[in-house]
Amino acid sequence: MKAGSLHRLTAFTNHIDGGNTAGVWIGENLPAPREMQRIAAEVGFSETAFIAPATGLLRTVKGSVGWAESLEEYNDGHRFA
Repeated sequence: MKAGSLHRLTAFTNHIDGGNTAGVWIGENLPAPREMQRIAAEVGFSETAFIAPATGLLRTVKGSVGWAESLEEYNDGHRFA
């Protein structure tokens, strides 16, 4: 597996057992498709996003949001807070 950090996030709640859950993997390079499937299955949530590289303004986002060539393109329809 490519080195990266895996996070389990919960949105729209202040409690660990509520809200919308999702997995977010952040690393320098995206894993291969089969590795992404394995990681998503490990997380066990219906949505998992993969983001690379870990830092910078130009990133690739893959997952339930589909492909975005850059953070700016992704932000056209999705705003990060």
